[in-house]
Amino acid sequence: MMPMANLKSRAVLFLGAVAFLTWLHPASSKGSPPNAAPTVVRIDKTPRGVAYKVDSKPITDTPTTNLLYVLNRVHDERGSNTPVVVLIDPRVPIIEMSNFNGVAGKAQLANIRYFVFIRETETMSEIRWGPFMPFSANPPVK
Repeated sequence: MMPMANLKSRAVLFLGAVAFLTWLHPASSKGSPPNAAPTVVRIDKTPRGVAYKVDSKPITDTPTTNLLYVLNRVHDERGSNTPVVVLIDPRVPIIEMSNFNGVAGKAQLANIRYFVFIRETETMSEIRWGPFMPFSANPPVK
């Protein structure tokens, strides 16, 4: 039989360890593991306009397959900091990238990277958003 003081100190040590691990990885944050596979979004130019796919599933206009609904599901299942990679056909108007950014913002997704994907050469180049500034032919230099 263990002495009561030893049992209490083990219980305190156990609860302290649980509290520390909870602090390191809180369940409520729904953060993705560092090596989690990203959600992949494709924005392609088609003869009928622009088409979206999220993880290879086509986005349509039905209530459960529209872009906002699908991105909200990504947020709910994987968290706001889940990596999202957006591959954009270079023929897509740049306003579509801005539109996607707005919808992803409504879904509270915060870890988004944009790439122009050139299918013919199987290469891509990252596009980064900068801060908004007044229109000018001579923007400030960093």
